[in-house]
Amino acid sequence: MPANALVFMYLASGANTLGTPTYRVDDLSALLPSPHTSVAVDVADNGTITGSFTDSTGRRKPFVLDAGGALQFFDGGYYDDRIVRAGNANGLIIGSLPGSTLGWVRISDELRCIPSPFDCESIQSLYTSSLPYDINDAGTFVGSLTIVESGQPYVFQGYRASVGPDHTISVTGLGQYQQRWDTTASAINENEEIVGFAVMDRASADYQPVFLSQGEWLPLGDAGRYQTPIALNQHGVVIGSKRTNDGYRELPLRWSLHSPEQTAVPLPTLPSSISARPNGINAAGEIVGLSYDPDHPSASQAWLLIGDDLFAIDDLVADNPGWRVLAAHAINSRGDIAAAARWAGEAGARAVVLRRQSDAGLFRHGFDVD
Repeated sequence: MPANALVFMYLASGANTLGTPTYRVDDLSALLPSPHTSVAVDVADNGTITGSFTDSTGRRKPFVLDAGGALQFFDGGYYDDRIVRAGNANGLIIGSLPGSTLGWVRISDELRCIPSPFDCESIQSLYTSSLPYDINDAGTFVGSLTIVESGQPYVFQGYRASVGPDHTISVTGLGQYQQRWDTTASAINENEEIVGFAVMDRASADYQPVFLSQGEWLPLGDAGRYQTPIALNQHGVVIGSKRTNDGYRELPLRWSLHSPEQTAVPLPTLPSSISARPNGINAAGEIVGLSYDPDHPSASQAWLLIGDDLFAIDDLVADNPGWRVLAAHAINSRGDIAAAARWAGEAGARAVVLRRQSDAGLFRHGFDVD
């Protein structure tokens, strides 16, 4: 049996862990130029952190804290409001403009529009999509791109893109699932494997998870209501979510690229969870996310899944019980978690990184196998 298959069997089996991990809260908000709401969106294996903070005007500004502790933030002025979607180990970040499907990517010290079929300055570009979803450490990012055909309604395909040495943005369309369904590339790993989803029926929100194989989109498991892959690790373990038939609850799922024909496996949820969403997975197969009540967003709670063991992250923060971790967005190979947390008695959320204090539960990630 190939070594990578053995690794996947371990990760998917819910193997016994070494104990309960503990975490120390590293409050990043103290480093940011504004004390208002902030969030850590991504944490790379080398420790580079990506996130955003909200300034006094209510606009979101991206930041990158590199592995050496140097902070850089991006402020395009009063009207510049940016949503950060993901970042990588080299400080390359991607995101979108609020209320728009146009995306942007960091190029040097600027945030540049990702070209849609029209130039970014064109009024037509406001109605098209170059929305990015995920980026890997090689700098390849993926998302949704508009296909423009004369006299036809706009339709969408997945895309792969990168920034060249000359700072040009190269965007390659990946086509549509079965050459007919609106398709989005929603996640990419370090092996350049790409997963996404195709919208089979807008009225019923029937989405087919897909993966790219030799330039063709193939089905990943079965279709389902808003069934969407969110992230995958280098061993082909895919996480995502779906909605219940009434559209009210969100449920976390896991697939495998080693068995793409298999139906998604439901992930466990916290006892108090109304809805749950997984956001990140590391090389060891550890998954982080949040549980929430759509009617009470401030009551969200972050969680960590190691094998079959599900933890409320609040219970793992040993250094100060005054923190409430609202959402966990990413986890790196060391088990560190990019998150948003609230300090007792304060409004708003702060960008934090939860630093793992032991190897308990962490199956080391030395999986460089063929």
